[in-house]
Amino acid sequence: MRLISTLLAGAAIVVGSACSGEEISERDKFLSEYKEVKAEVLSTNGGGHPALWKMNDDDTTIYLFGTVHLLPTDLDWQNDVITQAFNASQKVFFEMDLESMESIMSVQKLVRERGYLAEGENLYEKMDPEDAKNVKIALEGIGFKPDALNNLQPWNASMNLMQYYMMEEGMNPMAGVEMVLTEQAKDNGMSFGYLETGLDQMNAISGGTFEEQLDAFVDGMEYLDMVPEVLDLMLDEWADGDVKGIGLLAATPDTLGESQGSYERMLVIRNRNWIPNIEAILDEPGTNFIAVGAAHLAGPDSVVLMLEEKGYDVERIQ
Repeated sequence: MRLISTLLAGAAIVVGSACSGEEISERDKFLSEYKEVKAEVLSTNGGGHPALWKMNDDDTTIYLFGTVHLLPTDLDWQNDVITQAFNASQKVFFEMDLESMESIMSVQKLVRERGYLAEGENLYEKMDPEDAKNVKIALEGIGFKPDALNNLQPWNASMNLMQYYMMEEGMNPMAGVEMVLTEQAKDNGMSFGYLETGLDQMNAISGGTFEEQLDAFVDGMEYLDMVPEVLDLMLDEWADGDVKGIGLLAATPDTLGESQGSYERMLVIRNRNWIPNIEAILDEPGTNFIAVGAAHLAGPDSVVLMLEEKGYDVERIQ
């Protein structure tokens, strides 16, 4: 899902300016790279269902499942293998707690503290005037009111725009895997656990300098026209269980506009921090179901590979 957040930083109504001679516009570079990545993604296949892994010891079983946080309401992604693994589990673990009022209020407090510019400041005034003009034109082109982002930090502006555009494309947070599994877990009488806190996620999302965030926001405006295609491609790869394809699209550094710093913060550091928590789960008897964003279980720095590097046997069962 990292690629989607990058693309959803803006609208591609703003096209990179044409260059002469051997120079190539940033948009053309991106399109060329995307074409190559897409071809490689389409050359790989999964098993026809979202990927599921299993690891265990003498008295503990852990299922690892990659999720998509927003999904179309009509997408049927569950099958017998997933359902049986989930129903056999006594506890489900998500990235963070999005259910309790205490956790929700904590996240809202962090957004209030970190997500807004100082009083009197304006996001567009922080940009080059030509960039600000183009950004506003781009936002208006997708039906988004530019003034809604006036006082937001760039990362918060990107998040708001990402959610807006994904919902415009028919994605629904209530249909996301976590929300569906949460309701099923309640029906099953399961308990809940979490691999990180709201503060951990906020540090990852809002990390980097203001200049880095602003550059990413402005640069991303060139690619929003590609979002529907990329969303469809990523959903197809996830639903097919094509972990290699997911890795190429969403969990590989220095590709498709993903900066190394963002990749480290959003995936590598968090994955590394989750490993001791997963080991602690393995120390307790019982059967557990861990559901985290699919990008965390794909690519060269995945949770699966990190666990295997520590000597654990992680078996792909779907």
